[in-house]
Amino acid sequence: GLDEIYVTLFLDRPELVALYDLLTKWGFYEYGTKTSNGSTETVLVKKLGIFDPNKTVIENYPNLKASENFFTLQSQLEGTENRITVARKDYIEAIRLYNTRIRMIPTAWIADYIGLERRQTFDIPIEEQKRPEIRFK
Repeated sequence: GLDEIYVTLFLDRPELVALYDLLTKWGFYEYGTKTSNGSTETVLVKKLGIFDPNKTVIENYPNLKASENFFTLQSQLEGTENRITVARKDYIEAIRLYNTRIRMIPTAWIADYIGLERRQTFDIPIEEQKRPEIRFK
């Protein structure tokens, strides 16, 4: 009904776990889980009592502002991740092109003469690819 808010989340990404934590701090509680397409979703609910749109917006203004800030932060984090990914792909492509050119004749002769060697691409071990944990207080 109009006196309850339901939120359904997949908890498979750290950002969504952080959103889950934030919603529970705002008074949402876990209603249960549901499965769709083989993935489990967590359902949160918050009871509002009698629904008055004007009263709800006024009472929840700090929450709405915090939510806006959270989504801004999430957008900035996604943008940073995308810029890092693009920079890493550009670097790997430049190294691949460099390694190819120093092996082609006549460039190979010049590269050998002046001591140019193959470069290694930027690889991060799997254990170091863990995303940083973000906590809200």
